[in-house]
Amino acid sequence: MTGRKGTPPTAPPQGAAPGDAPQSSVPHRLVVVLSIGRLGPSARCVALPAEPCRAVLRPEPVFPMPGVPPSIVGVFQHRGRIEAVADLARLLDAGPPTLGPEARWILCEADGLRLVLAVSQVRDVAEYPLIPSPEEAQMAVRVGNLEVPVVPISQLIELAFAPAEVHA
Repeated sequence: MTGRKGTPPTAPPQGAAPGDAPQSSVPHRLVVVLSIGRLGPSARCVALPAEPCRAVLRPEPVFPMPGVPPSIVGVFQHRGRIEAVADLARLLDAGPPTLGPEARWILCEADGLRLVLAVSQVRDVAEYPLIPSPEEAQMAVRVGNLEVPVVPISQLIELAFAPAEVHA
């Protein structure tokens, strides 16, 4: 998701650190702000709740697995555990991933399940003001002049391991 003119999130006000919460009654949420799909003016931004994000990793070689859903890129070993890697751009139908020097993997855990999400770029980890929404399931945060959707990790894990016909 980009701003109205395709601009990336803006910098905080002068003298404020990224993610500094302004003194107001608006609730804030600690999130990881990501770019998915192709980088540049058309990059789509999403946010993940920070609590279930366990680590930010550099991409490593993966081993493809036959018979897995199309969003699963493969598996790799991390600290003695075999972890599944899902492409977040594919999961959210945001186009092809961009693999480059800024690509990262986010190790997430929710409801006892773990998943590594491949993303184009980690933009920030900070508290941002929540945007009021009539639907609680459609949470978003304000990042500069952008409304960035916050995607629940449990929803991504469920989607990543859904049968192939669900992804069609």
